[in-house]
Amino acid sequence: MPEDEIQQLLLELMPPWHYWMVKPFKKLLSEDEVSMGMYYTLRMLRWYDSPVIMGELAKTAQCSKQQMSKMVGRLIDAGFVEQIKEPNDRRIIRLKVTEKGSAYMEHLEQQTKVSYVSMLSAIPEKDRGDFFSALKTLRRVFNEIKPEMLAFSEQDNERKDGCA
Repeated sequence: MPEDEIQQLLLELMPPWHYWMVKPFKKLLSEDEVSMGMYYTLRMLRWYDSPVIMGELAKTAQCSKQQMSKMVGRLIDAGFVEQIKEPNDRRIIRLKVTEKGSAYMEHLEQQTKVSYVSMLSAIPEKDRGDFFSALKTLRRVFNEIKPEMLAFSEQDNERKDGCA
């Protein structure tokens, strides 16, 4: 498939994707006064097996330490994240999702399932398998191209709209 067709298809998919996927999700977040950036940061913190330092988290999120610090501050204020000081070097502060943060993420997953029911039920039964396969393919492809995406987005590290 030529690149022009791929680009056109991506542009055509953005409005319905936003309407069916992003908009309901943002509504759920806003009910709890959580921004999309806060959600992404919590999600990234949960990917780590152990508490992580701010610089590593900022690098994963592709933003500056200052931007990440603001985001983490909001999560700490909400009780979703806690700071853990290194016993041997108190200058090193690690970040960890709290029980409240984990409970919120689990609650959000349940709420998301409920909010997407209408969208999923609108997909004809015969097309649901294809839809599921397409989502799995997108996840696989995005995971495979991640290194290239990181290199491409380094120019965006100083975005005004925050991390993630």
